[in-house]
Amino acid sequence: ITPGTWNQIVLKYTGTTITGYINGVVGATAINFSKQYPNEPYLVVVGDYEPTNFGYGGNYIGKISDIRFYSSALSDAEVLQNYNATLEKFNPKKKSN
Repeated sequence: ITPGTWNQIVLKYTGTTITGYINGVVGATAINFSKQYPNEPYLVVVGDYEPTNFGYGGNYIGKISDIRFYSSALSDAEVLQNYNATLEKFNPKKKSN
């Protein structure tokens, strides 16, 4: 991630796996993710996090341009397509992946 420029961060949850994408490319995957979410409404907080056992907690410092939720997980190709489609709007000097 380059500070001071627009970056796309995507988290995809597919039951037991969380995949993180940075600018359309897979950056990390957590398999057998232990947190299971029941099929009911949940509070989603963006730009803030709860204190941990170490006492940290606080607010995100920066700007958030878009937040999207989908009813099903996107494929790798769809994540990349969304990145490339949004790239010119926020960072016209950067080239598509």
